[in-house]
Amino acid sequence: MQRIIKESDTFQLLVKENIDSQDYQYLFMLYQPIIGIQATNLYLTLLQEKHLTDRINLDFNHKRLMVLLDINSIELLEAFKILEAYQLLVSYYYPSKATYIYHIKKPMNAPNFFADEKLAEKLIAQIGTLQFERQKYYFSKYQPAITQDFINITENEIIVNQEVQTTNKINLQELMTNLNKAQAKLPEINPIIKSTSNFAQLKANLETPLTVNINNIANKDILNQISSMQVKTPEEYLISLTEKPLDTKLKNILHQLTFNYHLNPEVINCLIEYVWFKNNQRIEPNYILKIAKTFNEKAIDNVSDAVNHLKLAFQKGKKNPYSTKKYQQDVLWTNDNYEFDLKKPKSTNAENLMSEKEITKILEEFDNF
Repeated sequence: MQRIIKESDTFQLLVKENIDSQDYQYLFMLYQPIIGIQATNLYLTLLQEKHLTDRINLDFNHKRLMVLLDINSIELLEAFKILEAYQLLVSYYYPSKATYIYHIKKPMNAPNFFADEKLAEKLIAQIGTLQFERQKYYFSKYQPAITQDFINITENEIIVNQEVQTTNKINLQELMTNLNKAQAKLPEINPIIKSTSNFAQLKANLETPLTVNINNIANKDILNQISSMQVKTPEEYLISLTEKPLDTKLKNILHQLTFNYHLNPEVINCLIEYVWFKNNQRIEPNYILKIAKTFNEKAIDNVSDAVNHLKLAFQKGKKNPYSTKKYQQDVLWTNDNYEFDLKKPKSTNAENLMSEKEITKILEEFDNF
């Protein structure tokens, strides 16, 4: 069909995938030199219009796009065709109602882009071989190869001095004496001991030798975790937790967090980490969206504020029974100085799954916060 852009034609926008900050890098660094500024601006403008339609149910018309982009109908049509040619947009038209649906697609990621000979050739033709190699290097992720010449010398845990390898027969006075000795000989354990207010429970725990995961007593690892929240995309972060590809349900959750609640990637990652911990290594969509609504209302837009808010929410509610009964270390959400990072073992026991009643109770605790 012969296409003519009319100012009065209305359109609706469809986005089925989560388009995040990493995708913007692909758009600017790889696609923009090929598709040009006008097509790039149209793509970004359509995404912003989608944000608006998520809040307000409106049909926009082409005249609005012309005004926003300061272009005429011929230039607008050309920009649409370029986005379609590079599979960044799929357009649908309903003739009798003179309305369009524009389906916005994710840019191809860097490895796939460079593996596509036609795209690679077009980029080289546009920016030259030198700049092409620089772009390629920019997106490459160097991974050192672990060959047979390397020996695994990792020590996963340390055993606290035998002074604290005591039984539940000791009294409170003896317990405090042994704890003080352990603190003097292994200062790193001090915050863990200080955080344990229930000494009766600690005394019971000391029936077996106290072991401390070495990953949980280094501040640098906590900083690394927070840094990971800041640099990973929500898809990458969620996959690293669940250790499996994302299904449609999880992709939809990430889409809602980005476009319905307007959360940035690092805040989404923090929220996911908290829900994963709070629900014993399970993702509960209703719980996620409940917190997302609060984040949106409070305009929380960085991982530091998100962690502080969730720590306070955790402390005001009842403690997670899984963190106190199964694990000896305190967690990120309960320690004011972010001194620990709980790495929970995987659990496949069906008995560990929370009931719907327990999930409802958690949501009620968050409502009361």
